[in-house]
Amino acid sequence: MNAIEIFNLKRQFKTTIGVIKRQTKEVVAVDGISFDIQEGELFGLLGPNGAGKTTTIKMLTTLLIPSSGTATIMGLDVVKDAEKIRPRIGFIFGGERGLYWRLSGLDNLRYFATLYYVDVNIAKKKIPELIELVGLKGREKEKVEGYSRGMRQRLHIARALLHDPEVLFLDEPTMGLDPVGVREMRMTIRDLQSAKKTILLTTHYMFEADPLTLSRPVFFPISILLTVFAFVGFGVIIASLFILIPDFQRLQNTLEFPIYILCGFLFPIALLPGWTTPISYILSPYWAARALHGSAQGALEINQIYISWVMLIFFSAVYIIGSSALYRLVLKRARVDATLNTTG
Repeated sequence: MNAIEIFNLKRQFKTTIGVIKRQTKEVVAVDGISFDIQEGELFGLLGPNGAGKTTTIKMLTTLLIPSSGTATIMGLDVVKDAEKIRPRIGFIFGGERGLYWRLSGLDNLRYFATLYYVDVNIAKKKIPELIELVGLKGREKEKVEGYSRGMRQRLHIARALLHDPEVLFLDEPTMGLDPVGVREMRMTIRDLQSAKKTILLTTHYMFEADPLTLSRPVFFPISILLTVFAFVGFGVIIASLFILIPDFQRLQNTLEFPIYILCGFLFPIALLPGWTTPISYILSPYWAARALHGSAQGALEINQIYISWVMLIFFSAVYIIGSSALYRLVLKRARVDATLNTTG
């Protein structure tokens, strides 16, 4: 099930310009975006300042009504079911808004736990756990005005997790942080992902989005290496078939073997008609794509990634062994032809 589903979401604003002669101008903040986020996935929304990232977050958190399009959170419509959605989400906006500076970090969390209608006994147990999770243990009794910006951002995360939301929205959580604060914030976000929280993160830094939204950083490079193996194996068998076809034999003088291997990379599987889909199950690039997608986006369970790796290696090995047999057949025929020509 998808935790978040967005289809053709738009938001337009009307503003006035001019001093003497006032004119109304329409500004399109979000222009027909569509995407899905699976449960437990860390999804990065990347874009420059003014691209509409914060506006999108506000629509998903029921703070703004979309001009058109649809958006659902855990199957609930953000317009029709706003009251049901709010207890199930948490959000953090970049900056230092949303905390009471003259209160301690602990008192802030107690206050917001009351606003979220968290049971007193549950709050007493949960608040220390959240303080330890965000790395503020030992500093929770200090006033927030004495916190660094990074500490305030981490307190924001603890506040957003008080009611144990299923979906968490982080709007540029590292804005204004120093390198140490950014690193600590990334570690906190990683911990949240390990807790199977669905997270939508917005940022305008590519180098920040890449390592965070990569769901399984250890599995991904392994999948890349196996993908290369899969495409090479696929290219080898394609090359073997090309060589055995008489119409392609005249190209042997102009095309070298490495060019044939590239056929494995260039084969347009995506352009095949729909009825050929079952054929893809015996193609190693199909399993390579599954492994890459599963390890990068968290779209597959670990066991399914293992299965994709096994199928990838199996079919690639079959291709390479089969192509070796084909080449031996080609050499055998060539020797027979040479013998006949010599005796003739």
